[in-house]
Amino acid sequence: MLVKCADELIDDREQLQQYLKDIYTIETERYSLQEAEEELKYRIENAGQAQVQERVESYYTYYFKEYLGNLKFTFILGIGVTALVFTILILMDFLTNDAPYWIGTGIGKITILIAIVLPTVKFIQSERKEVGEYEVRKENNRKAVEEDKVRIENELAEVPNYKKNMNECRKNIVDCEEKLQKLYDVGVLFPKYREFVCVSQLLEYLLSGRCEDLTGYTGAYNLYEQELRMNIIIAELELISEELDAIKENQYMIYNAICQANYLLREVKDNTAIATYNTEVIATNMMIYNRYYY
Repeated sequence: MLVKCADELIDDREQLQQYLKDIYTIETERYSLQEAEEELKYRIENAGQAQVQERVESYYTYYFKEYLGNLKFTFILGIGVTALVFTILILMDFLTNDAPYWIGTGIGKITILIAIVLPTVKFIQSERKEVGEYEVRKENNRKAVEEDKVRIENELAEVPNYKKNMNECRKNIVDCEEKLQKLYDVGVLFPKYREFVCVSQLLEYLLSGRCEDLTGYTGAYNLYEQELRMNIIIAELELISEELDAIKENQYMIYNAICQANYLLREVKDNTAIATYNTEVIATNMMIYNRYYY
């Protein structure tokens, strides 16, 4: 049974503000719990998934995948030097008609030796560097895999607690919805304005002193409609969440409510914090309900 009727709440400014505060509180709780429930569900579904893959390939497989470019460079360099040597020999043959002689001399042997040794030295130097890099990457991968295994074990160990807290969140969401329906049924608010963003804004008008009543030309309903038409405020909760910093000045109450929800999201991994919040919601909702019903 109702403790106070709608007319009594509407006519008393302090009681009207308290009534809107109570609705705002439970709406904030419901929104926060819904966000926490989604986050817990996500954590449960994604717990234990590996994020680091172990390298099982041999060095030579890794080498040909990662450093084939260096091998190509070495090969092209060798071809280029060899082509240069033979070009010189051909020119010598054209000028002296004695290319075989030059090939057999020390100069010819040295040039041919350079064509063979230079790419070989380049290849050996590259090989040593790549072996070292491969070993470093292999060790880093091993450490990353071990760390990921520890993370997976910790996540899986938390899943039962996540499920328990998610179930408690769901129960309290249902309780919030039931309590809100009861509060709205008191009949103070026109049905059009019985939702989170509207209540937050109406409460802000009254608390800030911009309005003293809900109805009339200078009332909160009228100011809300005016600012909505002028795009001073945003009515869609999803858009508000995306433009949180932009609405801080004109929609402080809904801004503050979403900040509370975001704080709770950061605490989701702390099972004790979520359990404590759920307990507080039960107590707060019962206190508010008893203020209007007995």
